[in-house]
Amino acid sequence: MLCMKILNKEYNRSDLKILIIQKQESSKMYIIYGSPGCGFCLEAKRLLLRLEIDYTAIDISDLDEQDKQQLQEIAGIQFRTVPQIFQAEGNKMDYIGGFKELKIKLSGEQ
Repeated sequence: MLCMKILNKEYNRSDLKILIIQKQESSKMYIIYGSPGCGFCLEAKRLLLRLEIDYTAIDISDLDEQDKQQLQEIAGIQFRTVPQIFQAEGNKMDYIGGFKELKIKLSGEQ
């Protein structure tokens, strides 16, 4: 069974979908698709924590090919690196890019 660690709590995949839907109804949140040894993934998490912005971190290797394909369709590109960061708000999911693009986006919102 697929398990995700979100803000130091573990959720299985079905719980995660419910959690994201509930969170999306109340505000925006970021979803970081990355890998455990990724430095830029860690930096993205640290940035969001420092700014007290909600996020979910998902190990991209835990996704099946169909999930990866759906994300790449939303992004409009084929993923070659991590992190791949999205912003979820309501029923909408927008592609941000990597750490650099996240940092630029958040500096514009401050």
